[in-house]
Amino acid sequence: HALYILIALLISEVSASQSWNTSVETNATCCEALRVDYRQNWLYSYRKLTGYLESLKTWNCEQFQIECSKRYFSVDEFSSSVYLHFCEPEQFENQTSNLSVPTSPYNATALPSPIQQIMQYESSQSFVEINSFGVPFCGIVWCGFDVETYQVLKVSIGSCLPTSCRSGTYVIMAVCGILAVVIVLANATVIVVFCRSRKPWSTQTVYKLSMAIADLLVGLFVF
Repeated sequence: HALYILIALLISEVSASQSWNTSVETNATCCEALRVDYRQNWLYSYRKLTGYLESLKTWNCEQFQIECSKRYFSVDEFSSSVYLHFCEPEQFENQTSNLSVPTSPYNATALPSPIQQIMQYESSQSFVEINSFGVPFCGIVWCGFDVETYQVLKVSIGSCLPTSCRSGTYVIMAVCGILAVVIVLANATVIVVFCRSRKPWSTQTVYKLSMAIADLLVGLFVF
């Protein structure tokens, strides 16, 4: 009987060892799959940096330490604050010890700062991230809010633009508006002149008139 018990214990230990190895391999596979997926899709808002780092940390992935060391996606103040929150929690606590999280967006006069946005993540059940890399003069713009703030304040990527970046965007809009007005006026004048002319229209006249109409439409709709 003692021999049977010893054999049973050995079999149990071997099975436990195999189960543990399988679990470790499965976890490593999931971690790597998550890393690859996020790197391929990080520009889409539904792939959140906060969720990505939290998953790596929760699963004890070795990729988490690599991310904290390299900080591949630390591209602005918001994303830097996300890394600080997950990778250096003590330093994050020190930097936010004198800050408060807006309790209700209904009384807010301005959007929370990037580091306050991460503080909202700590106390929120649902968190929304917004990012864009196509805004002129802005580079990559990234921000995040709890769902209530996002809905009540009607946050968009324009709400997250830095002041200097927003000024550059307004300048571009003003220039485009002026160009549109000039194009519309110039081509409208050409069309009126051709239409009031009593001379028979030649093929060249029709061509010029069609070009003027096309440019007019560009000024009206494209700009």
